[in-house]
Amino acid sequence: MTTLLDDWLAPGDRIVTRLVEQVPALRMVETMSTLAADAIEQRIKAQAPAAIVVYMGDRIAPDPRAPRVSAGAQRWCVVLAVRNARAGGNNAALSGEAGPLLPLIRHALAGWMPLDDGRPLRPTAGMAPGFGVAFGYYPQMFELDFVTVPR
Repeated sequence: MTTLLDDWLAPGDRIVTRLVEQVPALRMVETMSTLAADAIEQRIKAQAPAAIVVYMGDRIAPDPRAPRVSAGAQRWCVVLAVRNARAGGNNAALSGEAGPLLPLIRHALAGWMPLDDGRPLRPTAGMAPGFGVAFGYYPQMFELDFVTVPR
């Protein structure tokens, strides 16, 4: 049984596996430690469309009555990176590549439980998309609620 107390970043690898299984149109899915557009573009090159999974830290809700208990949510970002050199990589062409994939990613992850403790991922407000030359980056944010008590 894998829990956050066993491996705090275990959901990242599970998210990668889930996306590989559920969204076969993605040519690459992996974790990275940055959301920098140039780093993502360098890593994916000709492997677009790709999904990059990034741990974005925790949102903690402290309870002064129980200082040893941590409650909050892990934040995970899945960045869909698409490439389209047609028409100079304009936003319309990039959106045409990303549009059909975004609901597949959301459907694969929203409500799915990446750990054995039964807490599902839920979509949450995220960041705006970004664009480079012939690249588009479409972040989707998810949170995984937790309550942990040290062993």
